[in-house]
Amino acid sequence: MRKQPINKRLAAMLVLGLGLGLLASLASADLADPPAQQVHPPNDHVRNFVGAAGAHAAFWLLSGFGLGAWLVAAAVGSLGMRMIRNEPAVPIWQWLAGWGLLVSSTCASLHAVAPSLAGGLVAGSGGFVGAWSMIWLSEQLTVAGCRLLIGSMALAGLVLSGETPRLWFLLRAGMVPVAWLGRGMMSAGRLAAEDNRSEMSLVPDTSPQVSEALMAEVQQSLAHDGPAVTVGGMSVEKELAEESGSDLATHRIDEESEVTPRQPVQVNPPSAIGCERQEVYDQLEAVSRDDDDEHDLPDLDVLDEPEEFPYALLAKKAQVAAITLEQSFCEFGLNVRVVAIDTGPVITQFELELEAGLRLSKVSRLADDWRSLCEYHRFESLPPFLARTRSGSRCRTIGE
Repeated sequence: MRKQPINKRLAAMLVLGLGLGLLASLASADLADPPAQQVHPPNDHVRNFVGAAGAHAAFWLLSGFGLGAWLVAAAVGSLGMRMIRNEPAVPIWQWLAGWGLLVSSTCASLHAVAPSLAGGLVAGSGGFVGAWSMIWLSEQLTVAGCRLLIGSMALAGLVLSGETPRLWFLLRAGMVPVAWLGRGMMSAGRLAAEDNRSEMSLVPDTSPQVSEALMAEVQQSLAHDGPAVTVGGMSVEKELAEESGSDLATHRIDEESEVTPRQPVQVNPPSAIGCERQEVYDQLEAVSRDDDDEHDLPDLDVLDEPEEFPYALLAKKAQVAAITLEQSFCEFGLNVRVVAIDTGPVITQFELELEAGLRLSKVSRLADDWRSLCEYHRFESLPPFLARTRSGSRCRTIGE
């Protein structure tokens, strides 16, 4: 720092002292101090820290600029600091223009946004400068235009005054405690998460497990087209058993962990097998034709014989899907059992039994997960889930 002449240093000290005096007078301003007349009765003795001069300065600054008077004091103090540190200063006209735009835009915005923020000033929180500025702007521009002009004035004033580096320093200083607080909260969150993971690792897993051997057995039976394997006490109807031509092996899905009894699960074959073609014949023959009909319908012999649908294989796939379904419910911590399966060439329906006290909404929210699960395992049909409670009352259909 270059050594300044004594007169410049003295002037800098006076300007800085003036700024500090304005800040002290504004901080201790009282509307009951003369010459203010907003409060009756007035104070017998001036309570301002700077005395009568401070009371007069605070009254005229607050009346003229409202809360923008703090910017006036900050401008004077900033100029004194710059003179003491011998920093390169902008021209005086530029400094005055910049701070004038900044103070006037601040007063106008205060009067427009919060006019009663000053707490007793007649002209409002923006003082007479803010009040007359908003009166003139509202007559010339719309609300959006006023906002745009005030924002542009504030930005231009900040640039012209040369206070951008100082403002950036203040912002950085203010962000330091915020950054430390954020780091502390993140560290506390990580410690809490580690404690929760350690507590969860100590809790034994009591969720019901499904037999892996049974899953492999069903998949092997499906691959070799062997006999149908029933799941959880499932049994196939006699027509389906005769079609498969073999005895049915009976297993339970959760024979390793289940302690409560369950009813056998029915795998129902499609109703009305082999009668659709005859119904079509009867309907076509029953159609009455006019004598004047010149169009001869082709003979039904041109139609190919229907291919036999492998319902036994479909039942096996439904059993594999039932195992996957119960396993998926177990992974979500839900005790849900498959009660019955209705097979068909297009749609396979699974009837579920919910645990007592289990809300149906928990099951319904997993409908999308089941759809994705079925697509992942490449099942040919997507079963809608028919849920019912243990009392036997049908609740509603879940899924599509």
